[in-house]
Amino acid sequence: MHQKWKTIGLKLGIPLSRLDVIDSNETNLDHRLMRMSSDWLSGNYDIDRWGPPTWKKLASVHGRENELECGQRNCKRSRW
Repeated sequence: MHQKWKTIGLKLGIPLSRLDVIDSNETNLDHRLMRMSSDWLSGNYDIDRWGPPTWKKLASVHGRENELECGQRNCKRSRW
């Protein structure tokens, strides 16, 4: 998971340069994930190109689109 957070950040539209800054400023993986998530939720990326932050986008980055849609229809869904 050490570098996987960067892959997630890139898929969310956060520039690699910003992820590198987060990487150099934060020593703890949890803090890196929180900072990256904060940037994404705050729209600190090219929002015109990547679109606004949504649950659907977050689920798609993690490959969980079907589970999210099922959850919205009150289907029984598997644990993540």
